[in-house]
Amino acid sequence: MKTSLSLLLFHLLSFNIYSQVCVHREETIRYSDALEVFSVCLTNPTINFDQRIEYFWYTEFSGIKSTKGGCGGKLLDGSYRLYDLDGNLRTERNYSSGVEDNETNWDENGNIVSISRSKNGEINYFKYKDSTNVWLEFIGSFMKIGSIKNQYNSFNYLVFSETMISDFQFHTKHYYDYSPQLQAEYSYNWVTDSLCCGKYIEYYKNGKVKVEGQFYEGKDEEWIYIRVGTWKWFYEDGSIDAEYEYKADIQYWPNGEKKIIGGYIWDRTMDQWVKNGNWEWFGDDGSKIDSKHFIWGVENID
Repeated sequence: MKTSLSLLLFHLLSFNIYSQVCVHREETIRYSDALEVFSVCLTNPTINFDQRIEYFWYTEFSGIKSTKGGCGGKLLDGSYRLYDLDGNLRTERNYSSGVEDNETNWDENGNIVSISRSKNGEINYFKYKDSTNVWLEFIGSFMKIGSIKNQYNSFNYLVFSETMISDFQFHTKHYYDYSPQLQAEYSYNWVTDSLCCGKYIEYYKNGKVKVEGQFYEGKDEEWIYIRVGTWKWFYEDGSIDAEYEYKADIQYWPNGEKKIIGGYIWDRTMDQWVKNGNWEWFGDDGSKIDSKHFIWGVENID
């Protein structure tokens, strides 16, 4: 009795494992200019298809196809390789029950030109080299809060890095050429012509702070590079060079439309606030009436 029960449990367990893990078979497709070698499930495992995910499958009549939320043949599982006519590996991928996990591509000289990684069918890492030999790297889901974009030069030095911190707002770091030393960091809004907002810092090559200050943070339509609070400029040895106070002037019409947007700097000699930087005036319908640029209270006319 115990022996029979043990055999029954063994068969049930074996069936359950078989239904979840596929038995592989290697397939080959020859083209006039390339060769594909890949692994498929001889019998597809029992899985719950996700309607949001694209599944790759194969039949000898259709070749490799893909379907969202299902399949029409044997699921790709394991390694996929694409070779050119000279036998050079050009593309390598990995699949898990039809879902692509990662991909690497090479040029004709054997140099890597792109790398991607995926999770549950969604790319969460992508790095590629553009036509100017600049590397672009994307970490995380594209245009999602917390996602990162990095740019490297042809020698793999980081040029800049930006992190999405809110909808269309990014925190950016710039680096000196061929150096890991940070040159500047600030936040900007992608919608409003990439205008700065929040804390702003510049650095010397020796790592000492060069400039430190704050830009006005308000509604998107208010951002025109308005400095606020205390701004400081430093020498390379870290000693203070200059220090000035700034403030914003944002006014609205009774109907909520913006009326005036501008900034002031404190003039110590005159002991008063004077207009500084860009100023804009608007009608109660939101249309721009005028714009001027001031330097220490004096209008700058080009």
